[in-house]
Amino acid sequence: WLVEMGSEELGDEEADLLMETNNGEAVTVLRALGPRDEEVAALCAEGRDARASRWAPQAVVCPGPPPERRGLIAQGEASQLAVLLCQPKPGERILDAAAAPGGKAAYLATLAGPTGEVVALDPRRGAAADLLDRIAAGSPAGESARVIPAEGRIEDMSTNCPFDLVLVDAPCSGLGTLRQHPEIRWRLSRADLEDLAGRQSSMLAAASRHVRPGGRLVYATCTVSRRENEEVAGAFVEQHPEFEERMGVPAGLETAAPLFDDKGRLKSLPHRHGTDGFF
Repeated sequence: WLVEMGSEELGDEEADLLMETNNGEAVTVLRALGPRDEEVAALCAEGRDARASRWAPQAVVCPGPPPERRGLIAQGEASQLAVLLCQPKPGERILDAAAAPGGKAAYLATLAGPTGEVVALDPRRGAAADLLDRIAAGSPAGESARVIPAEGRIEDMSTNCPFDLVLVDAPCSGLGTLRQHPEIRWRLSRADLEDLAGRQSSMLAAASRHVRPGGRLVYATCTVSRRENEEVAGAFVEQHPEFEERMGVPAGLETAAPLFDDKGRLKSLPHRHGTDGFF
Protein backbone atom coordinates (compact mmCIF):
# COMPACT_ATOMS: atom_id res chain seq x y z
CA TRP A 1 0.00 0.00 0.00
CA LEU A 2 2.92 2.36 0.57
CA VAL A 3 4.08 1.76 -3.01
CA GLU A 4 0.59 2.51 -4.33
CA MET A 5 0.21 5.64 -2.23
CA GLY A 6 3.64 6.94 -3.19
CA SER A 7 2.94 6.44 -6.89
CA GLU A 8 -0.47 8.13 -6.61
CA GLU A 9 0.90 11.18 -4.84
CA LEU A 10 4.38 11.59 -6.34
CA GLY A 11 4.41 9.56 -9.54
CA ASP A 12 6.25 6.27 -10.10
CA GLU A 13 9.73 7.68 -10.62
CA GLU A 14 9.76 9.92 -7.56
CA ALA A 15 8.08 7.26 -5.43
CA ASP A 16 10.94 4.90 -6.33
CA LEU A 17 13.46 7.51 -5.20
CA LEU A 18 11.60 8.06 -1.93
CA MET A 19 11.47 4.33 -1.18
CA GLU A 20 15.14 3.88 -2.03
CA THR A 21 16.03 6.74 0.33
CA ASN A 22 13.82 5.31 3.08
CA ASN A 23 15.76 2.05 2.86
CA GLY A 24 18.98 3.91 3.63
CA GLU A 25 20.60 4.91 6.90
CA ALA A 26 19.36 7.92 8.84
CA VAL A 27 21.94 10.62 9.50
CA THR A 28 22.36 12.06 13.00
CA VAL A 29 21.26 15.70 13.19
CA LEU A 30 21.77 17.94 16.21
CA ARG A 31 20.64 21.41 17.22
CA ALA A 32 23.34 23.74 18.50
CA LEU A 33 22.19 25.64 21.58
CA GLY A 34 24.89 28.27 21.04
CA PRO A 35 26.92 29.46 18.03
CA ARG A 36 26.77 26.67 15.46
CA ASP A 37 30.22 27.25 13.97
CA GLU A 38 31.83 26.80 17.37
CA GLU A 39 30.04 23.50 17.97
CA VAL A 40 30.98 22.19 14.51
CA ALA A 41 34.62 23.15 15.08
CA ALA A 42 34.65 21.41 18.47
CA LEU A 43 33.20 18.21 17.02
CA CYS A 44 35.70 18.21 14.16
CA ALA A 45 38.52 18.69 16.68
CA GLU A 46 37.30 15.50 18.38
CA GLY A 47 37.58 13.64 15.09
CA ARG A 48 33.90 13.72 14.22
CA ASP A 49 32.89 14.37 10.59
CA ALA A 50 30.54 17.22 11.53
CA ARG A 51 29.24 19.99 9.29
CA ALA A 52 26.65 22.72 9.28
CA SER A 53 23.41 21.49 7.75
CA ARG A 54 21.80 23.09 4.74
CA TRP A 55 18.32 24.25 5.73
CA ALA A 56 18.00 25.10 9.45
CA PRO A 57 20.36 27.72 10.91
CA GLN A 58 21.24 25.78 14.08
CA ALA A 59 21.30 22.26 12.57
CA VAL A 60 24.49 20.21 12.65
CA VAL A 61 24.98 16.94 10.74
CA CYS A 62 27.23 14.50 12.60
CA PRO A 63 27.36 10.89 11.32
CA GLY A 64 27.46 8.16 13.92
CA PRO A 65 26.00 8.05 17.43
CA PRO A 66 24.95 11.43 18.88
CA PRO A 67 27.86 12.92 20.85
CA GLU A 68 27.33 13.54 24.55
CA ARG A 69 28.18 17.22 24.65
CA ARG A 70 26.61 20.14 26.44
CA GLY A 71 25.51 22.69 23.89
CA LEU A 72 24.07 20.12 21.47
CA ILE A 73 20.79 18.25 21.48
CA ALA A 74 19.55 15.62 19.05
CA GLN A 75 16.77 17.11 16.90
CA GLY A 76 16.03 16.48 13.23
CA GLU A 77 16.43 19.35 10.81
CA ALA A 78 12.79 19.23 9.65
CA SER A 79 11.68 19.32 13.29
CA GLN A 80 13.77 22.45 13.80
CA LEU A 81 12.25 24.03 10.69
CA ALA A 82 8.73 23.36 12.01
CA VAL A 83 9.54 25.46 15.08
CA LEU A 84 11.08 28.25 13.02
CA LEU A 85 8.01 28.29 10.80
CA CYS A 86 5.98 29.18 13.92
CA GLN A 87 8.02 32.41 14.13
CA PRO A 88 7.90 32.57 17.95
CA LYS A 89 8.63 36.04 19.24
CA PRO A 90 10.20 37.16 22.53
CA GLY A 91 7.62 37.48 25.28
CA GLU A 92 4.89 35.48 23.56
CA ARG A 93 2.58 33.05 25.31
CA ILE A 94 2.79 29.74 23.44
CA LEU A 95 0.96 26.42 23.61
CA ASP A 96 2.58 23.23 22.33
CA ALA A 97 -0.54 21.08 22.11
CA ALA A 98 1.30 17.74 21.71
CA ALA A 99 4.68 18.41 23.26
CA ALA A 100 6.20 14.94 23.78
CA PRO A 101 9.07 14.22 23.61
CA GLY A 102 9.86 17.91 24.15
CA GLY A 103 12.30 18.96 21.42
CA LYS A 104 10.01 21.50 19.78
CA ALA A 105 8.85 22.92 23.13
CA ALA A 106 12.48 23.42 24.14
CA TYR A 107 13.27 25.29 20.94
CA LEU A 108 10.11 27.39 21.27
CA ALA A 109 11.15 28.30 24.81
CA THR A 110 14.58 29.37 23.58
CA LEU A 111 13.15 31.60 20.87
CA ALA A 112 10.45 33.10 23.12
CA GLY A 113 13.17 34.22 25.55
CA PRO A 114 13.03 34.82 29.30
CA THR A 115 9.93 37.04 29.04
CA GLY A 116 7.91 34.35 27.23
CA GLU A 117 5.87 31.40 28.44
CA VAL A 118 5.43 27.94 26.92
CA VAL A 119 2.69 25.55 28.04
CA ALA A 120 3.77 22.04 27.03
CA LEU A 121 0.81 19.65 26.91
CA ASP A 122 1.14 15.85 27.03
CA PRO A 123 -1.85 13.50 27.31
CA ARG A 124 0.05 10.81 29.24
CA ARG A 125 -0.39 10.57 32.98
CA GLY A 126 2.78 11.23 34.91
CA ALA A 127 4.49 12.72 31.86
CA ALA A 128 5.01 16.26 33.17
CA ALA A 129 8.26 15.70 35.08
CA ASP A 130 9.92 13.78 32.23
CA LEU A 131 8.77 16.39 29.73
CA LEU A 132 10.18 19.22 31.83
CA ASP A 133 13.57 17.48 32.11
CA ARG A 134 13.79 17.01 28.35
CA ILE A 135 12.81 20.61 27.67
CA ALA A 136 15.35 21.91 30.19
CA ALA A 137 18.10 19.93 28.43
CA GLY A 138 17.25 21.60 25.11
CA SER A 139 16.96 25.25 26.17
CA PRO A 140 19.74 27.39 27.65
CA ALA A 141 19.24 28.08 31.35
CA GLY A 142 18.35 31.66 32.17
CA GLU A 143 17.79 32.57 28.54
CA SER A 144 14.56 30.70 27.83
CA ALA A 145 10.87 31.15 28.44
CA ARG A 146 9.13 29.84 31.50
CA VAL A 147 7.89 26.33 30.67
CA ILE A 148 4.71 24.94 32.24
CA PRO A 149 4.23 21.19 31.69
CA ALA A 150 0.60 20.10 31.63
CA GLU A 151 -1.05 16.69 31.40
CA GLY A 152 -4.22 16.12 29.40
CA ARG A 153 -5.79 16.33 25.96
CA ILE A 154 -6.16 19.56 24.05
CA GLU A 155 -9.86 18.75 23.63
CA ASP A 156 -10.33 18.93 27.44
CA MET A 157 -8.25 22.03 28.10
CA SER A 158 -9.87 25.21 29.43
CA THR A 159 -10.07 28.11 26.98
CA ASN A 160 -9.87 30.90 29.57
CA CYS A 161 -6.46 32.27 28.53
CA PRO A 162 -5.80 32.37 24.77
CA PHE A 163 -2.29 32.12 23.32
CA ASP A 164 -0.31 34.15 20.80
CA LEU A 165 0.86 30.94 19.13
CA VAL A 166 -0.48 27.37 19.21
CA LEU A 167 1.53 24.54 17.66
CA VAL A 168 -0.28 21.28 16.87
CA ASP A 169 2.51 18.80 16.16
CA ALA A 170 -0.08 16.10 15.70
CA PRO A 171 0.34 12.36 16.35
CA CYS A 172 0.69 10.84 12.89
CA SER A 173 1.75 7.75 10.96
CA GLY A 174 5.44 8.78 11.06
CA LEU A 175 5.89 7.89 7.39
CA GLY A 176 8.45 10.65 7.07
CA THR A 177 10.76 8.88 9.52
CA LEU A 178 11.08 5.41 7.98
CA ARG A 179 14.87 5.60 7.99
CA GLN A 180 14.82 5.78 11.80
CA HIS A 181 11.72 3.62 12.30
CA PRO A 182 11.56 1.01 9.50
CA GLU A 183 9.08 -1.09 11.49
CA ILE A 184 6.35 1.48 10.79
CA ARG A 185 5.82 0.06 7.30
CA TRP A 186 4.83 -3.30 8.79
CA ARG A 187 2.79 -1.91 11.68
CA LEU A 188 0.45 0.40 9.77
CA SER A 189 -2.25 -0.12 7.15
CA ARG A 190 -3.74 2.45 4.83
CA ALA A 191 -6.94 2.36 6.89
CA ASP A 192 -4.93 3.62 9.86
CA LEU A 193 -4.34 6.89 8.01
CA GLU A 194 -8.09 7.59 8.05
CA ASP A 195 -8.22 7.08 11.82
CA LEU A 196 -5.20 9.30 12.31
CA ALA A 197 -6.62 12.04 10.08
CA GLY A 198 -9.78 12.05 12.18
CA ARG A 199 -7.77 12.47 15.37
CA GLN A 200 -5.63 15.19 13.79
CA SER A 201 -8.69 17.13 12.66
CA SER A 202 -10.19 16.90 16.14
CA MET A 203 -6.99 18.18 17.74
CA LEU A 204 -6.67 21.02 15.25
CA ALA A 205 -10.25 22.16 15.80
CA ALA A 206 -9.82 22.02 19.58
CA ALA A 207 -6.51 23.87 19.44
CA SER A 208 -8.01 26.64 17.34
CA ARG A 209 -10.17 27.68 20.30
CA HIS A 210 -7.03 28.62 22.24
CA VAL A 211 -5.69 31.15 19.70
CA ARG A 212 -6.18 34.80 20.55
CA PRO A 213 -7.59 37.11 17.85
CA GLY A 214 -4.65 37.93 15.59
CA GLY A 215 -2.68 34.94 16.87
CA ARG A 216 -1.20 32.02 14.94
CA LEU A 217 -2.06 28.33 14.66
CA VAL A 218 0.53 25.99 13.12
CA TYR A 219 -0.19 22.39 12.10
CA ALA A 220 2.75 20.01 11.72
CA THR A 221 3.34 16.29 11.15
CA CYS A 222 6.27 13.95 10.46
CA THR A 223 4.51 12.12 7.66
CA VAL A 224 4.42 12.38 3.86
CA SER A 225 0.80 11.26 3.52
CA ARG A 226 -1.51 13.75 1.81
CA ARG A 227 -4.42 12.32 3.81
CA GLU A 228 -2.78 13.48 7.03
CA ASN A 229 -1.26 16.67 5.65
CA GLU A 230 -2.83 18.71 2.86
CA GLU A 231 -6.29 17.19 3.31
CA VAL A 232 -6.43 17.83 7.07
CA ALA A 233 -5.10 21.39 6.73
CA GLY A 234 -7.33 22.15 3.74
CA ALA A 235 -10.48 20.89 5.46
CA PHE A 236 -9.71 22.97 8.54
CA VAL A 237 -9.36 26.19 6.52
CA GLU A 238 -12.67 25.50 4.77
CA GLN A 239 -14.48 24.80 8.04
CA HIS A 240 -13.01 27.71 10.02
CA PRO A 241 -13.46 30.96 8.08
CA GLU A 242 -12.22 32.93 11.12
CA PHE A 243 -8.74 31.69 10.19
CA GLU A 244 -6.82 32.84 7.13
CA GLU A 245 -4.11 30.62 5.67
CA ARG A 246 -0.93 32.69 5.52
CA MET A 247 1.97 30.45 4.66
CA GLY A 248 5.19 31.10 2.83
CA VAL A 249 8.89 31.48 3.47
CA PRO A 250 9.30 33.51 6.69
CA ALA A 251 12.01 36.11 7.13
CA GLY A 252 15.28 34.47 8.10
CA LEU A 253 14.45 31.15 6.43
CA GLU A 254 15.10 32.13 2.83
CA THR A 255 17.67 29.34 2.44
CA ALA A 256 14.85 26.83 3.04
CA ALA A 257 12.70 28.17 0.18
CA PRO A 258 13.08 24.94 -1.89
CA LEU A 259 11.16 23.06 0.82
CA PHE A 260 7.98 25.09 0.29
CA ASP A 261 5.32 24.00 -2.20
CA ASP A 262 3.43 26.23 -4.63
CA LYS A 263 0.87 27.08 -1.91
CA GLY A 264 3.55 28.19 0.52
CA ARG A 265 3.33 25.13 2.75
CA LEU A 266 6.56 23.60 4.01
CA LYS A 267 6.83 19.96 2.91
CA SER A 268 10.21 18.30 3.23
CA LEU A 269 10.88 14.95 1.56
CA PRO A 270 13.81 12.62 2.35
CA HIS A 271 14.80 11.97 -1.28
CA ARG A 272 14.60 15.64 -2.31
CA HIS A 273 15.97 17.43 0.70
CA GLY A 274 17.90 14.90 2.78
CA THR A 275 15.67 15.53 5.80
CA ASP A 276 12.87 13.59 7.42
CA GLY A 277 9.50 13.92 5.71
CA PHE A 278 7.64 16.75 7.44
CA PHE A 279 4.65 18.91 6.67
